Amino acid sequence: MKNMEKHGEDLKKWERLASEISGESTPDKRYGGDLQDADLSRTIESWKSFDMMRKEDNETDVDSAWQSLYARLEKDRLIPGKREPRIFTPFLSGLMRIAASILIVTGVGYATFRLITTPEDKMVTVASGNEKNITITLPDGSNVTLNRYSSLTYPVEFSGETKTVELTGEGFFEITHDPSTPFRVKAGNAGVEVLGTSFNVNSPGAGNEVEVFVKTGRVMLTIEGENEKVILNEGDIGNTGTGKPVRYTNTNPNYLAWNSGILVYESATLQTVFADLKRVYGINIIADESLASEKMITTVFDNTPEEEIIKIISATFNLSWRKEGIDYIFSQQ
Repeated sequence: MKNMEKHGEDLKKWERLASEISGESTPDKRYGGDLQDADLSRTIESWKSFDMMRKEDNETDVDSAWQSLYARLEKDRLIPGKREPRIFTPFLSGLMRIAASILIVTGVGYATFRLITTPEDKMVTVASGNEKNITITLPDGSNVTLNRYSSLTYPVEFSGETKTVELTGEGFFEITHDPSTPFRVKAGNAGVEVLGTSFNVNSPGAGNEVEVFVKTGRVMLTIEGENEKVILNEGDIGNTGTGKPVRYTNTNPNYLAWNSGILVYESATLQTVFADLKRVYGINIIADESLASEKMITTVFDNTPEEEIIKIISATFNLSWRKEGIDYIFSQQ
């Protein structure tokens, strides 16, 4: 009974704190007073950074969001249930509650924020889910934009001789120049080291092929346990698919279209267009193989809605189409 009452008190307290962070109520020392000044400051900064993810026409239901989050945290044993020992109490007193508040005020559906604690430091994991262009500002001011179904893990504060983050999926990095402290990205079995640059990393997961595209500056690509390395300059792509890092020049003008939303085609096959649309919009296009390989198109799509693109292709080549889930199916009329 006491545990249930305590959970009820926590619920009211963190609902109120989330409301204060989002600017919906006036700050009250009774609710935020037990947070350290540094933690509270980071909370406010995080809220400002992630505020862009809220939809103006869709107000977050704080009660519903907290109930859903609380249940998930209990299931994962990050909050003790009424029959479980309180083994993570120190963890909950600080940054875990900050992450929970951010989750409530930004909307659970956009991205998942999870804090992982170790004896040495605290780590933050951001997972994008089915949303792309989720932008994270790192402790040193660098920015990382995540594609769909990607995640980034990084420390609450950088310390030591290097700044290291871990990526699964795809992300575009804009790194703040700091020659005294190299920035490193761990992706699968590959490592990427930079001093100041912007680059894209695509890493499906541990042990899989990793690809790096350098937009500006220079990076070094290595493979864990191997001595070989390659230096990538602006416009280069590095790949680990052969078991060693190799370098070649990028010839795809739409390589970063998932981030920019701009697709440029000059006498490109529909097969090429369909592959790009899958990467940029997360959709599948099904069409006869001869149609996809033989039809050519020259056009520019500048952040054009996906269904409008489908209609343009349909009208251009006199095709009919239908949608089933995430699949668009083309056929000859």
